[in-house]
Amino acid sequence: MTNFPSSEVYWGTIPSSPLTQSFPFNFSDFEPDSDPHFPDSIALLKAQGVDFAKNKEKGINSCKFASLLVSYRLVLNWSRVTWLCFHGSYDSAYLIKILRGGDPLPETLCEFITVVAHLFGIRFYDVKQILKFCPGMHGGLERVAQSLQINRLAGKSHQAGSDSLLTLHIFRMMTQRFLPRFIFASALKTAVGSEAAQARQFLLYCFGCKSFNGADT
Repeated sequence: MTNFPSSEVYWGTIPSSPLTQSFPFNFSDFEPDSDPHFPDSIALLKAQGVDFAKNKEKGINSCKFASLLVSYRLVLNWSRVTWLCFHGSYDSAYLIKILRGGDPLPETLCEFITVVAHLFGIRFYDVKQILKFCPGMHGGLERVAQSLQINRLAGKSHQAGSDSLLTLHIFRMMTQRFLPRFIFASALKTAVGSEAAQARQFLLYCFGCKSFNGADT
């Protein structure tokens, strides 16, 4: 699970049920005085306890983080990791930029989806987009959790560890309650051609698009 509004990220394994573990940590690279950002987002994160000065001093270098993701086969290997996010287009873009050494992001949606499929495979789920397959489910993370009667088990809203854990619980509940409605028939069964094309088709649905035809949709 990821949550990259600034420099905080969740990472961890959930070895038991109920799912109650999260491991948030912070990157050291983000500089609020010079890096592009939304001032309101920074103010919100500071209000939630994010200490950017401390992150700069004690946080994790993103280049080293990217190297470890590759060396431990957590990316570029479609069978081992399931990626979850909630409205995560910015989150995935941030992680892609880290993995590509800071290179500019793709200029078109088509190219971006291809990169997402290459790095993360087809086990990439944006819970916000899956809501469209779930009758009566809409709104932000907190509202969806309330609709499903899921409580936040730890931490505060807008913090990576807490939000990621809540996203995971929501995803689990949604798959149990609504799975027949989004068993990927709307995505993979309509895709044709190679496995890569199927992956791109599915990811387009994750990002709220309708089809992959070689151009932006």
